[in-house]
Amino acid sequence: MLNEKLISAALESLAKNPENLKMPNIPLPVMDAGVFWNTIGEGGGYKLEQNMITQHCRILDRNGIRRAWGSEAAMERLMMQMAGCERSLDTE
Repeated sequence: MLNEKLISAALESLAKNPENLKMPNIPLPVMDAGVFWNTIGEGGGYKLEQNMITQHCRILDRNGIRRAWGSEAAMERLMMQMAGCERSLDTE
């Protein structure tokens, strides 16, 4: 499970430097009104959400545009990269 501090730091970093988000994605507005999604973390106007059925994750900007998506492990790697972490904050 992703660390709350890591998520917050990464999303704040993304808000300041959106060009740091380098994942294959077609930025599209989401239309599901959060029905199948749980918010894992928020920061800087961005949200990290996880699908209740498939368990994959996505990052949405403040306008509801999907900026990245993938497995929880992929999102954790992305969050650590954006936050400038070498390892998970869970191990500290």
